[in-house]
Amino acid sequence: MAKRCIGIDIGSTYISAVQIVRSAEQFHIEKSFRAKMRRNTDSPVFHLKQLFGRNGFDTNANVAISIPNIKVFFRRLQTNVSGSEHISEHSHSILKQEFPFQEEELVMQSPQKHTTAESGPAMVAAAKKGSLSELLDTVAEASIYPDLVDAAIFAAYSAVKVNHPEIAYGNNIIAHIDEVNLTIAVVENGNIVLVRSLPFVPKESDLKQIADELTSVLHQEVEVTWHRLYDTGIEQETKIYLLPPCSVNNDILPLLEQKLACQVTIPDPCRMVERSDDCTIDATILTAEGLALRLLAPEQTSGINFLEATDFEADPMPAIRKNAFICAVLGAAIVVFLVLGLFARLSFLEKKNIFIKGEMKEIFKNTLPGETAIIEPLAQLEQKLKPLQADYSKFAPFSAGTDKPLEVLRDISFSTPLESNIKVNNILITNKSARLSGTSPSFKAVYDWLRLLKENPEFYAVDILDIGADTQSESVQFTILISLDSSEQS
Repeated sequence: MAKRCIGIDIGSTYISAVQIVRSAEQFHIEKSFRAKMRRNTDSPVFHLKQLFGRNGFDTNANVAISIPNIKVFFRRLQTNVSGSEHISEHSHSILKQEFPFQEEELVMQSPQKHTTAESGPAMVAAAKKGSLSELLDTVAEASIYPDLVDAAIFAAYSAVKVNHPEIAYGNNIIAHIDEVNLTIAVVENGNIVLVRSLPFVPKESDLKQIADELTSVLHQEVEVTWHRLYDTGIEQETKIYLLPPCSVNNDILPLLEQKLACQVTIPDPCRMVERSDDCTIDATILTAEGLALRLLAPEQTSGINFLEATDFEADPMPAIRKNAFICAVLGAAIVVFLVLGLFARLSFLEKKNIFIKGEMKEIFKNTLPGETAIIEPLAQLEQKLKPLQADYSKFAPFSAGTDKPLEVLRDISFSTPLESNIKVNNILITNKSARLSGTSPSFKAVYDWLRLLKENPEFYAVDILDIGADTQSESVQFTILISLDSSEQS
């Protein structure tokens, strides 16, 4: 059954990724991706999300990621037992001398797998727990939870070993260069036995000048590395596998070979691995390829996995805590907005209540213009209606306690404009009609009121019985008849 894995190489200024599927003994690169991050605003999380979005990487595939060489410390330690189990048992004093940090701040692993219990030197890689946590939090923001975290140099060696198996025989060198760092690893009979990592940023921009500078630095550092390990000069049959930070013109290889007196090869990532036609493949994706191969072909590759360190418990769900915090903040914001909304609603209702009370007073003034003391308009209006009800009982056989006069008066009040300044001096209400007499500042105000009264569905007919101007008071006197029963319509 085919197995699919993704390798993601996260460097200081770039991200590259490949998706490889294995069927039997065949490897096939299905997808590739590379993006540079030149500015502080370039987000690695954005590019990581693009892998499974626009670039269509398989979300169900296993994932291996790299930690940059510049963030890993490499040491060759003398041990009394074999394998990686010796690392946590190493004395605190020895570790303190070898690494610039306290033991409890480091995660340590060894890429070597010995089959005997013989003592001897072992290659050890260590990274700060803070750097690993930062890396895992970054990929978790993109909903990526890796199965393996390896140093970039070991992943690069895995890719070279699969495509150039001859590297596992004899003593050879891998020179891994990124935008900010040069890492040199010595491979002895298939095992990386020494790694040196140092900052390296080309001072020139011209390709030939970069080649000259790179040649000079490589010549010096390869000689130092080889002499440190074997106490001799580098052998001519030694092969140097160069992993450049970008596509390098093969014209510089003779220059390097002449200076170093060794065979220099830029590894071919597709020498033993097939690829899809639409994939852009060059030596810059070797580290990402090696990461995927570490999961797909553990029998052919070697390296480390910081997630397996006994003294480091990787947090697989940092994004959940972040999302929970965001949800809590949003929930608190919703509660605040609800409370503010309630206060705004209360303020609106209070203003509306004040407005209604003001309307009640205006209606009271228009209905009873002679009343100056207004305390409780409804109660006072009901008190004023009691004498009218007594007078009305003389003219109409209303039953005791009926509310019809109040209803008629209410309908008249609702149909009276507040700004009309109409004064009603006399109201007579029977069971079939209502007669209103009063004064108005103009004929227009009376007829406007008449129109409003006619629009009231409770009144069958509304007519003006009498209207005329009073020369002494310069006002208009009127008498209006409202029919409350259809039999009273004229």
